[in-house]
Amino acid sequence: MVVLQDAKPAEQTAWEALEAQIARLSKAQKVQLIEILLHQVSDVYPGIEKDADVLGGDARIAGTRIPVWSIVEARRIGMSDAEILATYPSLEPHDLITAWRYARDHVEEIEREIYENDLVMEEDEIRHDTI
Repeated sequence: MVVLQDAKPAEQTAWEALEAQIARLSKAQKVQLIEILLHQVSDVYPGIEKDADVLGGDARIAGTRIPVWSIVEARRIGMSDAEILATYPSLEPHDLITAWRYARDHVEEIEREIYENDLVMEEDEIRHDTI
């Protein structure tokens, strides 16, 4: 049993209940739990890069100029993972898995980038219509 520092009795009781629940998990479930916890406490996403000099700093698949938001947008319009991989032949399935995790953990950022891209596209359409 782990004793939490500075824990109130109710917090310690909740922790003990959690430990008991974890003990009942299968090995595979414990691995999943560890993955979930690691993603919640770290902001490290192997395979995702951010560089202010590339794509304005938008999160992108490492070694490419493919922003995570564009992959999210492709899925929203109904593309399957297989179709996305066919559209971007330099991507591998693990790239999509990492992109989905990143997008799930950075919803506001991805939504903002999609919105900003939509604005740019609208401005381009207006400019082309007036020429």
